[in-house]
Amino acid sequence: MGDYELTQGKQKEFAEVQMTEMIKDAQLYGQAMSDQDRDIYMASAGNESVAHQESFKALQKQISEMMLVDVENAEKLKEDYPEAYKEMQDEKRKLEEKANIGGMDKVKHDTLGIHKHSAQKKLDKIAANQEKLKKKRTNDRLNLFHDTRSEVEAHIATDKKEIGETVERKKKAEKPEEAAFYQKKLDTISYVKGKTTIDYLNTAYNAKDQNIRIIMLQDAFIAKSKIRKLITKTDPKTNQMIVTGEQMAHYEASSLYRDVARFITKFEDLNSPSTEMLQAPEFRKIDQAKIDEMLKYADAMHVMETGAHADGEYAKDDSGNYIQVKAGGLINQFVHVPAPKEDQEAAFNLLLGKINETYESLLRVEQAKPEFFNAPTTESVME
Repeated sequence: MGDYELTQGKQKEFAEVQMTEMIKDAQLYGQAMSDQDRDIYMASAGNESVAHQESFKALQKQISEMMLVDVENAEKLKEDYPEAYKEMQDEKRKLEEKANIGGMDKVKHDTLGIHKHSAQKKLDKIAANQEKLKKKRTNDRLNLFHDTRSEVEAHIATDKKEIGETVERKKKAEKPEEAAFYQKKLDTISYVKGKTTIDYLNTAYNAKDQNIRIIMLQDAFIAKSKIRKLITKTDPKTNQMIVTGEQMAHYEASSLYRDVARFITKFEDLNSPSTEMLQAPEFRKIDQAKIDEMLKYADAMHVMETGAHADGEYAKDDSGNYIQVKAGGLINQFVHVPAPKEDQEAAFNLLLGKINETYESLLRVEQAKPEFFNAPTTESVME
């Protein structure tokens, strides 16, 4: 199956989901359509042989009326059901023209203002229904996030208990390496920065088996890689930093370097490993070549962000003092010597090449497992 066929099949499924949602929510403002009529319309839309049949025209009229209210889904469905979308646009334009009629046009066509009043009344009703729909979907999505957080909290609690028990079993069995491995996983799932749903989701995501390899890579990278830093202290009189020395320090643990580890890992390699694989010595080993690769990409990111290499020199003035730069009104940063222009270009090309490689990897996964990419609704995105 080619990319085009895959996209077409997926788009058809998206359209079916959006159409179903629009028809279901239309009940909120007095519109209704049976599942059978919905299926008949979707199967017949675009078929010239049925386009003029009264029964089909009636169904399309209902759909276009729903689109007048449900602007969100109308925009998502306009490519798949252009006739209904055009009918909705024509109706909206006519209503707005009638509601705004005035001057000689009113004298000629609507002396008593009956059409103007009727059109304005329908537009007001559409606006009121749009507000109803907006409130409903806002509440639905808030409730969905609340429910999802509750489910994630329950999963985290269960996983913490099970992993904690595994750590104790490994310790009793005198398997310190395996105990340390599961302790790392326990530490990961126990860490929740705040109290937002996103924090809980990130915690659950980072604790999945397929990410342990990435966490281990990050830890190995931080332990073995170095970055040039200045040792400073604050002058109490001027509240400015004074340099007391220079050192090569470890990279600090951060989401940036976790993401670098993900960045250099192909999507195909993120399959959840088996228990046997988790326990295998080769799984726990991080090759120096992988650390060097991560250092190369982390340095390129540093060059793109700051213009200088991570282990680059700091700029000094004619007197030999480190040059400081103001940030937020305070002198609290020091200036790196910029990387040569060719190094900056090389950093850009290195990252661009990895982005293209990652994109191709993503396409291969999409071809192999298209169901992972079918997320037309808020619910499926959360899943």
